[in-house]
Amino acid sequence: MQMFMRDSQFSYHSKTCLQGEETHHNNPSPNPLRNGGGRTENFLNGGGKQESPIYTHNKGKYQGKILYPCIMASEPCFVYEKNGFFAPAPANIITGKENEMKYLTGLLNSQCVYFAMRRFYMGGGIEGELKTNNLLKLPIPQITKSNQKIVDKIITLVDKILESKAKDSTTNTSKLESKIDILVYELYNLTNEEIKIIEGK
Repeated sequence: MQMFMRDSQFSYHSKTCLQGEETHHNNPSPNPLRNGGGRTENFLNGGGKQESPIYTHNKGKYQGKILYPCIMASEPCFVYEKNGFFAPAPANIITGKENEMKYLTGLLNSQCVYFAMRRFYMGGGIEGELKTNNLLKLPIPQITKSNQKIVDKIITLVDKILESKAKDSTTNTSKLESKIDILVYELYNLTNEEIKIIEGK
């Protein structure tokens, strides 16, 4: 799995770019999702590597990816995308195997992980700014035999949300998102008191 940042070297020829509201958390283009173990740096094997320009011959390399903006001041905005869309800078892209990307999408958009981001990994001068080096420090549970069932449930819910949004972009998927939140709490072994703090209760 690799994480990389867009820069001036990237070619936008023959690529569809998402702009503004299209990458918003609740906008379904392309079907975005709202939303310890090892560090993200280990989970995202080879993190921080700058990629070469995108051409037709390596298009498949970027299928099944997560797009996210550099600033997320009010809510998480990690968009699972597999239709060849790209976001203009400043934005980042995470690539990897399809199921890993769906798992990561559900995780990164959860209340639990966004709470941690806001408290410990965002900022540094700009409200809601998430730098790649800080994201790499985020503790992401590795997929193991012991948590595989939870991971599979998260992926299934992510699929349901993506399918619902594909059929009707106005579909309210908050109930499915809440189920992901519960699974993520379980994944991190949080207590009821810790969950109340995250949910502001």
